[in-house]
Amino acid sequence: MLRFILFVTLATIAAAQFSPQPSGRILEPPIPQLCAQ
Repeated sequence: MLRFILFVTLATIAAAQFSPQPSGRILEPPIPQLCAQ
């Protein structure tokens, strides 16, 4: 289950970088699990 959440998060971040969005939408706090790796 944790791997699934991690995968969805990474996919969301990757999609956010390749698609233009309002700057306020991308500014989100970093996720501890991703920073730990």
